[in-house]
Amino acid sequence: PKHLTVDRLLRTALTQFQRTPKLLECHPATLGGARRMALTFYVVQLALNLAWSLIFFGLRQPGLALGEVVLLLASVVATAVLFWRIDRPAGLMMVPYATWVTFASLLNFEIWRLN
Repeated sequence: PKHLTVDRLLRTALTQFQRTPKLLECHPATLGGARRMALTFYVVQLALNLAWSLIFFGLRQPGLALGEVVLLLASVVATAVLFWRIDRPAGLMMVPYATWVTFASLLNFEIWRLN
């Protein structure tokens, strides 16, 4: 959609990252809030994943995509931690994805460096 630009997606993601101090408030007494926060981070990392694909493949901007994939990796790790606090198997299921994003980050870096 025309209204959903890469810039708008990145601004939305960065806004969510500004809210991370709430991570310190997660404890069993606020499990409902923890679930909401985990779901929010999950949606953010999905949006960042889409944004990375659009920037890297659509815009063919490996430098910009490299900065974005760092945000993606941070959000995936944060999501895994939040999932772990709620349900350990759910947190563990994010590990292969975090590994894949790490690998994609390295590939992105090499493509940027070589070009």
